[in-house]
Amino acid sequence: MLRMEGAVVIYDTHEDVPRDIVSKHWIPVWLRGTVAHTFELFEDFAARRMSAVVAATPFIGERFKKLNARATVVNNYPFLDELAEPGTDVVPASPAEGVERSGFCYVGGVSAIRSASEMVQACHLSGHTLRVAGPIETEALREGLRAQSGWRHVEYLGTLGRSDVAKLLGRSIAGLVLFYPEPNHVNAQPNKLFEYMSAGIPVIASNFPLWRDIVERFDCGMCVDPLDPEAIAEAMSALAGDPERARRMGRNGRDAVLKHFNWEREKANLLHVYDSLAPIASA
Repeated sequence: MLRMEGAVVIYDTHEDVPRDIVSKHWIPVWLRGTVAHTFELFEDFAARRMSAVVAATPFIGERFKKLNARATVVNNYPFLDELAEPGTDVVPASPAEGVERSGFCYVGGVSAIRSASEMVQACHLSGHTLRVAGPIETEALREGLRAQSGWRHVEYLGTLGRSDVAKLLGRSIAGLVLFYPEPNHVNAQPNKLFEYMSAGIPVIASNFPLWRDIVERFDCGMCVDPLDPEAIAEAMSALAGDPERARRMGRNGRDAVLKHFNWEREKANLLHVYDSLAPIASA
């Protein structure tokens, strides 16, 4: 409606929504395909008429570049100082020789399709502590997780502020980012993956081709089947049992963020979009 009135409108899309709809448990299974297809038709119609489209991943960008000549990819990478102590440029979670780390962490929304149950089962199998920071999707999921024997190895911290997240990462051996192979996940670039790397800790991530390419190319963690608690437990034990390897992977991840996966590099693309629209907006 704003475009019809002549306003300059940028569509900023962080999700492949049609594929995301297919995974929505609250939509009846028999209806998901129809809802997803209907939304995609509407989104395509709207995207063609937007002043520009900003996509958060290359996969999403490829779709919208076919619809809008001003579609641009602006990756959702972290600020270099996002996990720094307030008022400083010191990253408390950055790797340092002799730093004693214990337990593992997961930061973000807790849901079934983000391997909540599998992570708790892995704690039971490995005996390692998992500190979880973030909202649990439903009360039913919370009760289901608490009923598992592995829950005794979980420290649920609720929702934390950024400074407390930094401290959590700073004392963790590694961070877990284990999403199910859902259509909206396999080509996603979850911000928490790069936050763990930015904090200088290795990652234990889903073995999707895109994620595996990043993790193995920069040797910054391990990729496993997110549906296999035993594989997750083995990865946790491997990193806990080899602190030097974990520190090396943490350093590699931090270096990769400094050189490639940071907002300072991406913001130029977003500013270019704004600059290209400025003459239209002022007309």
